[in-house]
Amino acid sequence: MKGFKYMLAVVALVVSFAAVKVEAATVAVIPLINKVEFNTVEEEKVPNMIYMNEALNVLKNKQGYMLVENDRLRHAIKDNIDPYKLPTKEQLKTISKKGNVDIVFAMELTDYDYNVQESGTTRLTIMNLRANLASYNRLTGEYYIKKCVDNSDGDETFTSRWDIVQEAWTKMVKQEFDRITRFKKR
Repeated sequence: MKGFKYMLAVVALVVSFAAVKVEAATVAVIPLINKVEFNTVEEEKVPNMIYMNEALNVLKNKQGYMLVENDRLRHAIKDNIDPYKLPTKEQLKTISKKGNVDIVFAMELTDYDYNVQESGTTRLTIMNLRANLASYNRLTGEYYIKKCVDNSDGDETFTSRWDIVQEAWTKMVKQEFDRITRFKKR
């Protein structure tokens, strides 16, 4: 009889866990604030596409997150931030509340190029990639702001490909977006 009571308790516990509804954390990605001047419109589109693609890829590969895009959120973004400046903590809080999202992510690109310098007998490729990011997590109450810099260098023979800056930007966006989607609820 005692074993039967324990078994019933275990079954009740399993059923209660199964009945709990787990909701995904909703995420809003504010369009990239691009302060870099490019020669053509096509060149300008590349960092924007990478930014959104990497944000989507990170969310797609993580359980429990859902990207939100709707009129309510669009109006919250349009009415509360300057599209040419990185949003403040208060602006992100307002967007989170009015747009009814848990996490808001914004990034500002300020430098996006590289140059090659002679150093004795070698030629070095020096990256010049800089961005600022801000995010607000309504579930934890955390505001995160960071300057992201990639000024790495390497032998030009290994880094002379045309897409080196794109690869560095992809890595930076992915790393930072992954970082803000790792959290614990209060």
